[in-house]
Amino acid sequence: MHFYVLYSPRLYICVPAIKAVRGLYMQYHDEVFAGGLFSDEAWASFTRSEELCQIPLSQPLFFVAVLICWTGTIWADLLESFHYISLWGSLCKPSSSHFVVVEVSSRACCRRRFGHGSTFSAADCGEQHWVSFRARRDRHLFLRIVGMALTVLVVVCLPILFMRCLQQVLPGYRWDVRGPC
Repeated sequence: MHFYVLYSPRLYICVPAIKAVRGLYMQYHDEVFAGGLFSDEAWASFTRSEELCQIPLSQPLFFVAVLICWTGTIWADLLESFHYISLWGSLCKPSSSHFVVVEVSSRACCRRRFGHGSTFSAADCGEQHWVSFRARRDRHLFLRIVGMALTVLVVVCLPILFMRCLQQVLPGYRWDVRGPC
């Protein structure tokens, strides 16, 4: 059922739309480019100019903006999924000898670290947590900056790469529709 739901829009919506856009682009080149050069007179008499200007690839800045928003949304979802996977992977297996605490706090961490019947002070736990935090802070900050730079690189460069090299709606597209539109 899921396969059919994914395949049907491609078959009944995307494929006919791609064929129509390719035919329109071919007609544009056949009628407007006389001898391989753009003709203003032929463009003025081209009857499907408004339809041609509605092709998303005719407005590259708008197209890139939409792709960047979409890529950013997908990237955020992927990062959230990987974060949840890492959280699930870091869960410890409870056993009968350990005290399991659902809520996370410094006191709960100390109970888990020192055991159920141990005596401890909250200051000891807080100090131990703070020392380990300070030791990891610089490394985490660096990794966070690298992660953000990688995210910006992917979110901006992937749509531009797709638009310039990977789009297959109009093979051999010369980015020549933007000028007359």
